[in-house]
Amino acid sequence: MTLVLSAANVAVDAAVFGQQYELLRAWILDGPTGGTRPTGLALVLRRGLPAWFQEAALWLPAPARATPPPPRPNADTVPTAGPVVQVLATMVERYREEGMA
Repeated sequence: MTLVLSAANVAVDAAVFGQQYELLRAWILDGPTGGTRPTGLALVLRRGLPAWFQEAALWLPAPARATPPPPRPNADTVPTAGPVVQVLATMVERYREEGMA
């Protein structure tokens, strides 16, 4: 799922956004537990959680884009390599050798 943060107008992966939010929330509720500080903590402490929501798209990774499927060959395209071409070429050669041409 993808979220679009309106202030930044940037798409963010909803799972990553939720994960980062939960890390931030846990750190704020439990205090420092010896781990690394969550990303954006200083922003929350200085400007509040709404600012973190608005600015999170600037440092969170964009969602992965699906790769487009390969183009379909159309009827006008003639294959130039591969087993089908080899079979057809062999058929034409045999036809010519037998004197049917």
